[in-house]
Amino acid sequence: MSNPTALVFGIQPHSPHFETQLDLMQAHLDRGERVIYVDCDRAIPMCDASTSNDPLFCIACVAKRKKGLQLLTPPVQTVPLSALIPVGDEISLPTMQFSSSEELTSFRFDGWDCGEAVLSTFYFIFKTRYPDFSQYTDFIQRGLLAALRLQRVGKEAIHRFHPDVVYFFNGRGVGGRGFVRACQSEKVPFFTHERGSRNDSYFLSKNAIIHDPDAWQQEIQHSWEKEPDEARKLQLADTYYQRQRQGKSGLVGFNFLTNQVKGTLPDGWEQANPRLVLFTSTETEFTALSGFYDKGIYDNLVDALNRIVGDLLACHFSGQLVVRMHPNSTREADAILARFLHHNAPFLRLLLPWDQADTYALLDSATHVLVVTSTLGMEAVYAGKPAILLGRTRYDRLGAVYTPKTHAELMQLLQTDLPPLDRSGACRYGYHMITYGHSFRHVQMKGSNKCSFKGQKIRSP
Repeated sequence: MSNPTALVFGIQPHSPHFETQLDLMQAHLDRGERVIYVDCDRAIPMCDASTSNDPLFCIACVAKRKKGLQLLTPPVQTVPLSALIPVGDEISLPTMQFSSSEELTSFRFDGWDCGEAVLSTFYFIFKTRYPDFSQYTDFIQRGLLAALRLQRVGKEAIHRFHPDVVYFFNGRGVGGRGFVRACQSEKVPFFTHERGSRNDSYFLSKNAIIHDPDAWQQEIQHSWEKEPDEARKLQLADTYYQRQRQGKSGLVGFNFLTNQVKGTLPDGWEQANPRLVLFTSTETEFTALSGFYDKGIYDNLVDALNRIVGDLLACHFSGQLVVRMHPNSTREADAILARFLHHNAPFLRLLLPWDQADTYALLDSATHVLVVTSTLGMEAVYAGKPAILLGRTRYDRLGAVYTPKTHAELMQLLQTDLPPLDRSGACRYGYHMITYGHSFRHVQMKGSNKCSFKGQKIRSP
């Protein structure tokens, strides 16, 4: 019986993701298993790391991966990506114009959601939910060709090497979704990898991407059940929420609360009843994922704002609604405001990303907290507030938040005196968010992005 085979797709050069792959490969090698590394050699017109296909970047990327692979013992078998492209396997794809995200999302070729894969990378790069797609025809065309090529490479590699498990980075965009679909169609187990909750850790999502809310919540439940010390779990969950209130949000490297003035609230807020606060999210990360799960009630934030505020106007709402735009959505503010129809609603206070109002003072004094995907939903629950979720996210099925299925159901909740739900789900979520991931064995982190492998820095020349 042959040793198990691990197949690794090496498309992502950035640290610590490349070093994560080295750590994973070394673990398989230490167990005497076979490891095959598919090494990108510029055989695609775009990747998530270099959407411009800059030849100098590609040269540096190839050199970095070559240097890192030399540190593995024993050596792994490397296969150039171009060697997995069958002779004559040309992708005949006419140049297309897309006028909306909906059109690109619905575009499929070879039976899979390559259009949405490109859209996910687009959002990641350009950080705008409301673009003029006519300006990005070349980007989209190259993205589609790259995504389709990688899906076919994935299937060819599986057919040729018969792996027992496959690894690749993230999985939601151009550089990974094709591998997801290849593994699913060939019924091969796979892991997507990403950062863990700490600098010195990485996370593996089995047969799913890290943004899949169902897979994420299964991990939350699993990690909670695995730890027998109840006091430790509750203490770590509390630590997570206290850190959030201090602006120490995971590994982002900056504090979203820096420009806020503690205790500052909008005029008239404390006298209003009810007091509704809607915390927006940066839409681009959790958009273009309909290929993995159904989205919520609304198409986007503008759709949600227009329908909610419009219906509150129609029913002569007498309280106050504060919309707190996420501090990281500065580039989106103008596009959102241009599409919002109800700026003059008398009960509305629209706080732009740079507004100095205190997020947590708003949360603590609200009667209803609304969120799209933000962790503030769970923070509200932990603080004893009723939280209403407008879409699917990583905690929607923990029994801690109100999850209306229709717009009419949401409007009814907004006009009802809601009790807070049980916060045990928030405790499970907080514990997971501060502990998830596996510790590196051979990677040493120096900050959030700099690292070494087996004591050696792997930098491109």
